[in-house]
Amino acid sequence: QLSNEFEALENDITWCLAHIEASIDFSTEGIDVVDNNVLISRLQNILNNTEKLLSGYKSGQILRDGFYVALVGKPNAGKSSLLNLLLGEEKAIVTHIPGTTRDVIEGAILLNGCRVVFSDTAGLRQSADLVEQIGIQRSYEVLDKSDLIFYIFDSSAPMDQEELDLIKQLPIGKTIFIANKTELIED
Repeated sequence: QLSNEFEALENDITWCLAHIEASIDFSTEGIDVVDNNVLISRLQNILNNTEKLLSGYKSGQILRDGFYVALVGKPNAGKSSLLNLLLGEEKAIVTHIPGTTRDVIEGAILLNGCRVVFSDTAGLRQSADLVEQIGIQRSYEVLDKSDLIFYIFDSSAPMDQEELDLIKQLPIGKTIFIANKTELIED
């Protein structure tokens, strides 16, 4: 079926190109090969069908490969703890030491028959440590490729300027903010 849709698109594009070329070739003779409204209508149809195919590609890709969710935030915000909770297993090491996670750790679950892949990332911050810098770079790569971003923040501590600047860089339409460590907030 997909092959037929591509063939139909190719035929429509070829038809438009042929009529545009003929209109150019016969323009000096005053012959209208095709009405502009007909050509515009065909081109709009090509655009609509192409957009439909592209949107179907993303859905098919998610069904085939899974839906990717990046767990991002500053060090010690609780990303690894959330990963372990979502997976129902101790996949990531959890300590009180900031910067424990230095590489991307992935785990998947099935949710209503769809594979959901969670990526625990290194905490996003400025660091002089070379190994941590590599982990942070990988975190940004995962963030760019993800379908959804969970930004986890420590709600018991005030946000500093570095974190506020980081939040401004996140894509609005695919970021969900998760307040963590609410039990540590004093009344």
